[in-house]
Parts: sequence; C-alpha cells; structure tokens
Amino acid sequence: MLSLIVGTLLYVNYLYYKLPRFFSNLDGLQKNGLALLIVILTFYVLIKIAFRIDSEFDQYLLFGMYLFVLFVGLVRIDREFSVDSTIELNPFGFISDISVNPMSIQVLVANLCIFLPMYFILTHANIFKSFLAKFLFFEAFSILVEVLQYVLRVGIFDVADILLYNISYFAGCFIYIYFHVIFRGNNKIFKVQ
Repeated sequence: MLSLIVGTLLYVNYLYYKLPRFFSNLDGLQKNGLALLIVILTFYVLIKIAFRIDSEFDQYLLFGMYLFVLFVGLVRIDREFSVDSTIELNPFGFISDISVNPMSIQVLVANLCIFLPMYFILTHANIFKSFLAKFLFFEAFSILVEVLQYVLRVGIFDVADILLYNISYFAGCFIYIYFHVIFRGNNKIFKVQ
C-alpha cells in the first residue's frame, strides 16, 4: 500500500511529463499507465529490499523492469521517427555538442545517470557472480543499444555516449561499494563482488 501511495505521488509530481515520452509508440493513456505501473512496482520492490524481505522473483522483476526502461528509453522504436544514422567515433563529442546546443546538457546528464543503478541491480539480482561478468554484461548491453539506435535509424552510434555510460556505471559501482561498507559495518578491505 505504501509503495502504491509513494509511487503514485512521485509519478504525478515528478515523472508525469518525463517518463512517458520514452514510450513513443504508445498513446497517452497507455504511456502513463505503463509508466505508473513501473514506478509503483519499482517502489514496491525497493521497499522490500530495504526491509530485507525481497524474494528472488522481486530481484528479477527489478532487473527486468530496469532493462526494459533502459531499452525502450534509449532505443525508442517509433515507425514515424527516423534520423540519418551516423557513426560518431569522437569519445568527447559531447563537449562540442554542448557548445552548439545548450539542450545537450540534459542529454549529457541523462547519459550520466541512467546506468548508475546497474551495478546495484546486477549485484542484488545475483545473476552474474563476478565483477568482470557484470562489467561485460553492461558493456554488451550499452554497445547493443548504440548499435540498435544506428540500425533502426532512431539515433546514432556514438562512442561519446558509451563513454558517458561507462562513467555512470563506475560511479554506480563506487556508490554501491561505499554504501555497502557503511551499512554492513565492515572495516575490512572490501572485496568487489
């Protein structure tokens, strides 16, 4: 019940205009319904995680919803939208983008934030045991997204985006490790999972 109330309030106050725009090929009611359902389920699972009563199903549900939102948000398959796909190999292309278009700052911030929770979710779902396996999954997923943007003509293959995804992923790793050490009370050297 708490997740329903908190999720709905969060969605209505903060995400109503942001989250549904990523589901471009659904009409308004479907977009909002799907986005609200994802927010409520996410809060439900996160509350269960906080109280340490989550199940394996909850872990996979959170992992699946996260990948779904990432995939749909980054690939945005829309038959009415097409761009001239190119391949950008400049890893610092976002710097020139910002100088030309100030709206690029929003894209930069989004690219820096979207992969922050991935390490936590991969570790919590316990799908991949080693740090290397988690990292390789992340790299494969981020490259797949960029390739699909290019192939489906909904974006470009941009090495700068992959660099920003990596910064986001590793920032998420460090945040996870920091909080893991703090909340577990370990003063020993932390072994990366």
